[in-house]
Amino acid sequence: MSKDDIFEALEDYFKYESDIPDIFKTEQGTYFKTCISCDVNVVESGEPYMIEKAVKRYSNMDGVEVVIFEYAICSKCAEKMRKSLSRESLQRLEKHFMEKANWDGKMNLLSKEKPPKVADFIGDCIFTGKSINDKEIDEYQVVGYFQGDKLRLDRMPFMMCSAAAEEIGDLLSAKTKDELDGFIDDNFGLPPEWKMALKERDFVLV
Repeated sequence: MSKDDIFEALEDYFKYESDIPDIFKTEQGTYFKTCISCDVNVVESGEPYMIEKAVKRYSNMDGVEVVIFEYAICSKCAEKMRKSLSRESLQRLEKHFMEKANWDGKMNLLSKEKPPKVADFIGDCIFTGKSINDKEIDEYQVVGYFQGDKLRLDRMPFMMCSAAAEEIGDLLSAKTKDELDGFIDDNFGLPPEWKMALKERDFVLV
């Protein structure tokens, strides 16, 4: 057995997965099927992929939620996008996620006798600890990693509130912000006013 076979076997052994919950489906309630960059069928390909959604909540409308953006991206395109960002931004982001995010608390969920639930991972902000139901949270993002039609819990999906996203936005270089603006222009069919608000606001494509 080769090293690759061994690593693959270990990954399967320690894999925690779940059916894809509604929060990681499209605004129409369907499964994401294609990569936003290369149009490969992410479910049928069998390759890992990521889904990210940004949601705005209107407290003056009984908590009505509107999806600002949502997309699926295959692992290969995600890596290409990551490499297009400035080295300075990547170093800052990696340091911030390692030092500020509560990964230890999420890792502990995998060591419990009962299988973890999706809500255990995305029920509170990975940085601030605020509940997703906290009325102070008017915007948030959820990020998850998937394979086929399953959410990979061992890759630890997470929720990030707008306050945490603001801090991350401050870490980005001008070059990285230009790259992300280009990604928004190329991939999201938003009205001009929404597109401008997204660029000026604290949403971060993780």
